[in-house]
Amino acid sequence: MIGVSRRCSHAVTHVAKCLGVKRFVGHWRSPSCSCGGTHDGTFQHRLKDQGLGVCAALLALNGLELISVRFPASSSVRTST
Repeated sequence: MIGVSRRCSHAVTHVAKCLGVKRFVGHWRSPSCSCGGTHDGTFQHRLKDQGLGVCAALLALNGLELISVRFPASSSVRTST
């Protein structure tokens, strides 16, 4: 899984650089996108208080500004039927 995440992170970084992206908005506690605290990777709902996700860290190393967002637990995408 880590290898896939790294490959995807490199692809995202490449596209961001090609498009001249300056900012990245990542979801709080995401293992790849977080800009301020992530899950510890054990799937036991344990959290690390600080740190960057894999993709966020690579984007930061490439000079992008990181912005973290936190959605309410009750928010969800709804589609009409």
